[in-house]
Order: sequence, then structure tokens, then C-alpha cells
Amino acid sequence: MTRYWKRNTTRTFFNVQLYRSLRLNLVVHRPKKGAAILLITNRTDWDQVLEVYGLRWSIETAFGLLKSKGFHLEETRLTQPDRLVLFMGLVAWTLLWCLLIGLQTHTRKAIQIKKHGRRAISLFRLGLDRLQQVICNPKDQHIHARQYARCLLSWT
Repeated sequence: MTRYWKRNTTRTFFNVQLYRSLRLNLVVHRPKKGAAILLITNRTDWDQVLEVYGLRWSIETAFGLLKSKGFHLEETRLTQPDRLVLFMGLVAWTLLWCLLIGLQTHTRKAIQIKKHGRRAISLFRLGLDRLQQVICNPKDQHIHARQYARCLLSWT
């Protein structure tokens, strides 16, 4: 469908019927490179639909960190609200700590930028990997352990 469309163009199809009575707008964008992006929305500010969608990606990334790409939250099987609150507080502090360690490490040695313009590894992932190395090898990493503890304490 989109291969005949010019690159870097957006088309909007208004009032598309989905299911029986659900009608929404379909926005199809063909970027300069890559596959077309299809978005279904109830918004009418067409110029900002793609921008808003791009902002949503950071939320998806955060959920990935909490789930399969970091903390594996679903594997805890916690159900009691007081324990969940305590655990989420601990996870929030650890997420912040990993980001701070990642940022500190990145300032010493910059993360490689890939062809698509994004970092090869996220600041969180870099920090989590470094923190895991320190925890698993405390004898070899005692200097870094002190640095990372100071990093978290200096932020609070």
C-alpha cells in the first residue's frame, strides 16, 4: 500500500470504521527510511500525532525496564499491597541508582551511537550491568562500589 507513496509523507484517513460502531482516524506516515508507521487515534491535531506517539516510547521503555529488560517485576508474585508499595519504592531507588551509575560511566567513556542515532545501550542498562559486576565481584570492584554508593548518596 505505501510503496507508491513518497518518502517522508503523512496521510490521514478520517472516520475509519473499526468494529461495528467504533470510528477513529488512521494516520499513515512513511518516513525517509524504514517501514510505514500506522497509528489509530481519536486526535484531530494531525501535525502532533507522530510527536505524541514518539513521547509514548519512553513510557514503553520504562515498562520494559521494570519487566523483561531489568527487574523482572512479574516474577516476584507479590500480591499484598503493603509489600508491593515497599518493593516498588525499592525498585524506584534502584532504577535511579542504575541511571546515575550509567550516566557517571557514560561521562567517563561515551556510549557508542549506532547508525539510527540512538545509543548502543541505554544509561539504565549500562548502570545495571556495572552494578551487577560490582555485586558479583566485590573483591575486584571495591573502588567502584564506593563510587557507586557515593553517587547515590550525593543525589539524595
